[in-house]
Amino acid sequence: MAIKRWFSMVSSLLLGALPLGARAFADSAAADDPTSAAAADATAQQYRDEADWLKSLGGVGYKTGLVQSAEANAVKYEADAAALRSPEAPQPMTPEAEHYAKLADQYRAIGGAGYKTGLVQEAAGQAAPTTPQEVPCDVNKPAADIGVECTGPE
Repeated sequence: MAIKRWFSMVSSLLLGALPLGARAFADSAAADDPTSAAAADATAQQYRDEADWLKSLGGVGYKTGLVQSAEANAVKYEADAAALRSPEAPQPMTPEAEHYAKLADQYRAIGGAGYKTGLVQEAAGQAAPTTPQEVPCDVNKPAADIGVECTGPE
């Protein structure tokens, strides 16, 4: 009887600590993002060097996917550096977009299951701002309200 109680206490402690560890891991991953263009450039260069070293290993680097991962990280940080250099002010997010962005972050914290089920992609797509497309109007057809603006003769 005492052994069952001990296992129950230990398992409840471990299961209670699991969400805290996941939250701490997500916070530490977010802290690694560079905050300046120079830091992003340095990180991108580090990943390019890593990709070059992995390429020198031959097929092992490609077969394990490490080369592709390092190159993808280099491209990501190059894009981050370009975004940090641009003088454009970010567009303010609507409350609905903020809600979906937070939801996407929660799904990312879940890990692979969030990506595999498509929850992350769906929430991130809802959080992204949409701009109406401009297409020429056909006066012979009725207009449908699908977020498309009509340009041309009316």
